[in-house]
Amino acid sequence: MHIIGIGYRTIHGKDFEITRPCGYGEYLLLLMETSSFHVLNAQKQIYPAQSVILYDKTTPQHYGAAGENYVDNWIHFSMEPEELLWWERNHIHLSTMISLTDAEPIAELIRQMSLEFYSADSLRDSTLNLYMQILSNKISDLSGTGENGILRPLYDQLVQLRADIYNRPAVQRKIEEEAERLLISTSYLQHMYKKIFGVTLINDVIHSRIDYSCKLLTGTDFTIQKIAESCGYEYDVYFMRQFKMKMGMTPREYRKRYAG
Repeated sequence: MHIIGIGYRTIHGKDFEITRPCGYGEYLLLLMETSSFHVLNAQKQIYPAQSVILYDKTTPQHYGAAGENYVDNWIHFSMEPEELLWWERNHIHLSTMISLTDAEPIAELIRQMSLEFYSADSLRDSTLNLYMQILSNKISDLSGTGENGILRPLYDQLVQLRADIYNRPAVQRKIEEEAERLLISTSYLQHMYKKIFGVTLINDVIHSRIDYSCKLLTGTDFTIQKIAESCGYEYDVYFMRQFKMKMGMTPREYRKRYAG
């Protein structure tokens, strides 16, 4: 591993913006102490203070201030493939934003590293390598990520969304409206939902409705039309078609077989 440059608490104006369409050519670790915008996967989002990201060498970089003076800490460095495993083992994935519960210990480590970097110590490089390992471990310790390495606020919001889908299956849902409520794009919502739960949002909505309809079929004497309406279907024909696709039988056949 070789550190190329370090910046500790660099302060920029509210119009600060960086654009590197082909990346920097080396790895970039950024610790933001103020809110900032980043364009990741072609999606521009505002991220809160105390966020950190490890940019890959060739990942396009487009980030900057988000309406206020921008403060960051940064390290440009190169590393071998086996050294990248330090970060991966700590669930620090390339070009993925991570929320920290406390940024101060990370900033302090970068301050110490900057002093070492600009010193004439003969052991400087080996000392900095040790610092980088400590930095990776400390970011992992202070990260606010969920089980899938997803930024914790979004992870929690998606878990809450899924619970609401199953608690209220009759609600009419549009991906565009859910994405707007979460302040993310529709494509990003669909991608992250599938990544976390292993199923698409639309399929979860359908499954929640069919699951609820099964309970109504066996626990009530509602008509098929009434059950379809109770599960969010405008037309009972469409409900019956989806039910048979999922359950392998019609709603009437299911009721006849499983109703007490």
